[in-house]
Amino acid sequence: MPTIASAEWAAGYGWDVLHDRGAGYGELRYIDTTTPFFHDTDYALGWSAFLGTRNTVGVELFYPYKKWEIGFGVEYSDEGEDVVETAWKYEVRVGYLMTEQWSVQWFHKSNCRDICSKTGLDNILPHGPDDKSNRGFNYVGLMYRW
Repeated sequence: MPTIASAEWAAGYGWDVLHDRGAGYGELRYIDTTTPFFHDTDYALGWSAFLGTRNTVGVELFYPYKKWEIGFGVEYSDEGEDVVETAWKYEVRVGYLMTEQWSVQWFHKSNCRDICSKTGLDNILPHGPDDKSNRGFNYVGLMYRW
C-alpha cells in the first residue's frame, strides 16, 4: 500500500522564513496516489490540486517514500509582487509525515529565473525575465490530511 491513502483532502498553513518573513500561506489540497510509480510495489506517484491564499491555484506531482514526500509543481497566483514578480511560479515541496494525519512541510516557489539560467533549464522550462524580482518564497508549515 502507498504511504498515503489513495485519495484524500488536506489543509495546510505555513509562514515564509526567508524573503517575506512572517507572511502566511494557507492551502486546501486534493491528493491522489492511485498512479503506480513502479509495477507491483508499495510506492506511488501522486498528484494534488490546490487552492491557496491570495488567488492561488496549482497542481503538483509528488513521490511519497516511507514518511517523506517530495513534490514538484506549477501554480498561478497574484501574491507577492515584490518577492516574485511573475504570476506563474514553480514549486518544490518536501514533507515529513509525523503521524497518519499530520505532516511538517517546507516548500519553495519562484519563477525559476535564477536556477533555470544557471543550469540550462531555461531552454526547457519557461521562466521569469531577468528584469523581474525572483527572491522566492520559502514556507515552513503544517498540513492535516483526512
